[in-house]
Amino acid sequence: MNITEYFAPGQTDLYNRAKDLVEALSIREKQVLKLAAQGLEDYQIAINLGISVHTLRNHIARISSVAFEVTGRKMKFRNQIIPYISCFYFVHYD
Repeated sequence: MNITEYFAPGQTDLYNRAKDLVEALSIREKQVLKLAAQGLEDYQIAINLGISVHTLRNHIARISSVAFEVTGRKMKFRNQIIPYISCFYFVHYD
């Protein structure tokens, strides 16, 4: 089964870019992304991962940088990247 069969016309490209973005991230960055998608605040994510908030923000900056490289546009982490990834990739990502 190819998951893109269930997308409306034009959404396959968005899915592929979201997939490329997630695949370009480190394991830790994927963990940050997943926890943020669950609605956790920065300090909660940092505690959950056993890192400082400063380190967490470095991961967020890297995720934003990768998102720019993949999509070609600047995206805000919580308002744009999280919904973008959640809609088109976390459907089956673990």
